[in-house]
Amino acid sequence: MKTIKLLSIFTLFAIMTSAAQSPELIKKNVMAAYESLNKRDFAMFKTVCTPDFIEYSAGPTPIKGIDDAIEAYKVFMSIAPDIMFKITNITVDGKRAIVEVEVAGTNTAPVMGMLPPTGKQFWYKDVDFVTFNEKGLATGHSATNPNEVFRQIGYGFLENPHTQSVMNLYQAFSKADVNGIVANINEKVSWDITDNPIVKNAKVYTSKSEIPMFFKELADACEPTKFEPYRFAADGDDVFAVIHVEWKSKANGKTWASNFSHHFKFANGKISEFRELTSKPWEVKGNMTGMK
Repeated sequence: MKTIKLLSIFTLFAIMTSAAQSPELIKKNVMAAYESLNKRDFAMFKTVCTPDFIEYSAGPTPIKGIDDAIEAYKVFMSIAPDIMFKITNITVDGKRAIVEVEVAGTNTAPVMGMLPPTGKQFWYKDVDFVTFNEKGLATGHSATNPNEVFRQIGYGFLENPHTQSVMNLYQAFSKADVNGIVANINEKVSWDITDNPIVKNAKVYTSKSEIPMFFKELADACEPTKFEPYRFAADGDDVFAVIHVEWKSKANGKTWASNFSHHFKFANGKISEFRELTSKPWEVKGNMTGMK
């Protein structure tokens, strides 16, 4: 009799578990998730995901946690306020949904907060993979074509993950977040700012621990009133960037503009080499010191 009862309980549990993660429920939650993105209703999006949800395609490395994943989605979707996702097919395979989707929009806002909008429209097909737990809640998402939007709007260099790391570094610089900058640098590094006319100790730094001293000296000398990266090229572990910067001297209040060329080299996902070149450094020096 006990054996029969145990089997009955096990059978009931198996039926309940199967119902919780049924294909119908998974499809329903997939449609709810994409509809919530189209409506920008991120509170609704959270209701169909687990707290430890992982986004595998929205950054150089997986983004862990539903709140951080949503912030990444907001950044991505901000480049095209009219972006929409249209599901064309859903196939459920166990605890995984294969979602065929069409993505369309227009780049009318800055990309990653820095690159100017191109005004170009985009439309592409993608296949997303969404995993679910036994309760039918999404635990993770990955896309097969996450960088197509950047190619179509003219910023194909962003598909190189190192370029995105450089953009993260620039965003940290624009917020005066030195810790955020240093987090992207290897312990042993060649940080060459010998061409920098603003700081007094223009040299090659060889240790991650020294880098904050450079940024402190830079911040003590002047304030960037505009920081705009506008040209990028990426090849393997190398990223090249050109940045337009407008400055204000803290010594004499003078303002001026200059362009910088940056060359980053990556190793193990972090910066191992950096070289900076300045356009017309003598003019920058003159504005800093008042010399002609």
